Amino acid sequence: AVCLALAVLSSCLVDARSEDIEMYIGAGCFWHVQKVVNMAEEMVLGRSGTNITGFTGYAGGRDSKGEICYTNYGGKGQTEVVVFRVQRERVSEFAKALWSGLFENGERQDGVNRGGEYRAALG
Repeated sequence: AVCLALAVLSSCLVDARSEDIEMYIGAGCFWHVQKVVNMAEEMVLGRSGTNITGFTGYAGGRDSKGEICYTNYGGKGQTEVVVFRVQRERVSEFAKALWSGLFENGERQDGVNRGGEYRAALG
């Protein structure tokens, strides 16, 4: 019985480690960030086509009577982000690929876009 319990527990731990988690990152204009995320999905995770999970959106801020956030997302405190899925055990490896594509010498490569709506965000 103990061996069976250990086998089941071991199986659960493996499943938990290989679980995909949803994350988001913001580092300037989301079109640039999405390109870097999608390239990292291809190069690091081996994904392609419809298996690419990175898509653009907004995070943080507040809603104003149900208005679409794009009408004034900066004024509502939103920031541009890209949401993606990555296997829990590959987060570190994936993050390194993102960092090298988004930052150079600690500075954002997308230096044109300024303001709170382009601030850095992780989640």
